[in-house]
Amino acid sequence: RNHTPWLKRIEAIRAYAESDGDFEGKSEAWNLSQAMYDHGCDFKDNLTEMNVTWGNCFGWEYSDWEFKTLEWFCPQKCNCPGQGTDLCPEPNGKTCSEVKSCLFHEGAYYCPGNRQGET
Repeated sequence: RNHTPWLKRIEAIRAYAESDGDFEGKSEAWNLSQAMYDHGCDFKDNLTEMNVTWGNCFGWEYSDWEFKTLEWFCPQKCNCPGQGTDLCPEPNGKTCSEVKSCLFHEGAYYCPGNRQGET
């Protein structure tokens, strides 16, 4: 709960769930955001117990969900044990823990020590 990027992701998902539009999977998005807040990376187990459909770490169940996937937040829970797996991208050749300090903007990662816009 003290990890700012994690909380921002939760806020984005919750904003979608609370939006006025008639979007697919709004109630599931609410359950996802709450499970993420309450259970951290164990949110998957909680949603399974609640029989909530959401997708997986690498893709969402609902096409209206345009938020980024969650594999880099929870690499162990998403079965990303090491480097070089196809499902666990390594932007700039960085591991999941290293990329946490990077910003992603307009298709490029901005990491400490990189030149501006280096991908």
